[in-house]
Amino acid sequence: MTLRANDVISLDTNVLVHWIRQNETGIQLRDTYTLHERTDRPIYSTIVEGELGNRFVKLKRASSVFRELSKVVAPQ
Repeated sequence: MTLRANDVISLDTNVLVHWIRQNETGIQLRDTYTLHERTDRPIYSTIVEGELGNRFVKLKRASSVFRELSKVVAPQ
């Protein structure tokens, strides 16, 4: 898959878990798709946030990753 600089990237729960954990898969995803360097920040939904759970979202490492993203609020 080739991503252009202006493509919108929506991250699912699995990608965020790997990125936050900074494991081998997360680092490969981040570096392959330059998730942390994009002008248009990747997006994630509040549904993903709910799937991760409050304890996971409040981790220090998770907070730094979420600051690099844009949240899309799912309608209720």
